[in-house]
Amino acid sequence: MTTTLKPLADYGPIQFGTRIAFSQWQFERALRLELIPAADRPRPGDALDPG
Repeated sequence: MTTTLKPLADYGPIQFGTRIAFSQWQFERALRLELIPAADRPRPGDALDPG
């Protein structure tokens, strides 16, 4: 039996840090020092807005 994974619509904080090969502490530090911008959030009314 084979399971096919559906690609993510976007990266969350953990997936992004892993994708750029950072350990958790490196990624958290880079976010805290604002070397990496915060994740984008959908605006109300956008196609990705769940509400």
